Amino acid sequence: PACASGQIACDQADGRPGLCVSGACGVCASPADDLACNGAYTSKTGATVCVAGACRPCDLVGTAYVVDPVAGNDATATGSGTSGGVAAGACAFKTVTAAVKAIGANPSHGALTLEIVGPSTVAAGEAFPLVIPNNTILTTRVGAVTIAPTGKDVRAITLSEAGAGVSAPLGLTIDGAGTTGLGRGVVFDTGADDSTFLEHVRIRRFPTNGVWVASSQRPGFGPTRGALRQGVEIDECGATATAAVAVGDGAVFLTCTVAAGEAPTRITRSPGVGLRVMGNGGVKFEGVVNFTKLTGTIEVTDNVVMGVDVLQSPAGASSSLTGVLVRGNGKGVDVGPGIKLAVNSKVKLRASLTLGNGSHGVLVATPTNFSTTPTVAVDLGADGDYGGNVLQSDAAGLRNPGVGVCFAGPVVGALKIPARGNRFGVGKDCDSVAGKLVFSSACKDADVGIMTNLVSTIDTLLCTQK
Repeated sequence: PACASGQIACDQADGRPGLCVSGACGVCASPADDLACNGAYTSKTGATVCVAGACRPCDLVGTAYVVDPVAGNDATATGSGTSGGVAAGACAFKTVTAAVKAIGANPSHGALTLEIVGPSTVAAGEAFPLVIPNNTILTTRVGAVTIAPTGKDVRAITLSEAGAGVSAPLGLTIDGAGTTGLGRGVVFDTGADDSTFLEHVRIRRFPTNGVWVASSQRPGFGPTRGALRQGVEIDECGATATAAVAVGDGAVFLTCTVAAGEAPTRITRSPGVGLRVMGNGGVKFEGVVNFTKLTGTIEVTDNVVMGVDVLQSPAGASSSLTGVLVRGNGKGVDVGPGIKLAVNSKVKLRASLTLGNGSHGVLVATPTNFSTTPTVAVDLGADGDYGGNVLQSDAAGLRNPGVGVCFAGPVVGALKIPARGNRFGVGKDCDSVAGKLVFSSACKDADVGIMTNLVSTIDTLLCTQK
């Protein structure tokens, strides 16, 4: 039937919802007539879109806010992503920024997901960093998604709320190739706690840190904490003087727990350090190493400067690395160890493997700024609580060309480094065999060694040193 304009005239003319297009009533043609539907119909639920030839309202949002970077509409969408239970791109937001704003308008919300429709790239129209609200998990649906911020000193995602997290088993990559300066991937900031987490996400090519646990503190909040879970890969992040994962230097803490059978979490291929812990910061990493297959649920591998660097202040938090595989690190121009620990750092190493690195398995160092004898706080194995670590090997490709454990630093007193019950190769299982270890005063091509501070000792009972 002929019409002048509007939806009401078409409804009256032919008894069914329709659009007045070019003077004639007709059905809509999805998705070309989404805007026409929205202009012709009014709805308390927000946008009206074209679904199956009819103009229908977007569904109300339940527990999932949907972002569709390709077909979404920030201006009119409810964020449900559906109309009448049928997927409708125009009912989804186009940007994560708009979805976060909508969630923030309801601060008392329960547990939510923020779902990005893939395959797609999140970049245009976004205001970085993307700040994930409390009790909200960022994830994906349908296909893989890339978040690609650009610019100088840009953070991609900030996690600063309890229950905020990222978990995308279908595939989510946060790519910092377009960032410069202090570009960072994910920042745990004040307000984050042990329920704030990363899981099933790849973070790559950020010039400063892939993950940073920030030391700034807002009034009324405790020190920042955060958690890494299974399936996190932090790849090619950092520079020569920085680290892929940085913790501190304030009273902050990062946990990483990955059980047997879960997807491994990896810190790999940084131009600098894999994991660095500074000042009063602390970490608790708990994984499982398969010593036969040389795999682990937490792996720190192929980082150019070194794998792990713990340089705590005397007030640093008690820390531990348990079941961590550290391999192939420190092979840059200046070779480095798998793990470097300041002698005063409160860190316990257990059931871990550090082999095939550029210099040593573990380097224990006395910081040069100590004017008095430091307290030995590192613990590589103690009586009644053996280390159970694999620190050296005789096999080609696995041997550390330095030593398994090297103590180096200025002479500031006769110190004893506890390293009982570790393994250094065939016949050198010091957790069960009273074997003999090869000692080197140059920390070269041996099992254990001490440089400079020769009045100190490394306690390796059951094994003796020659």
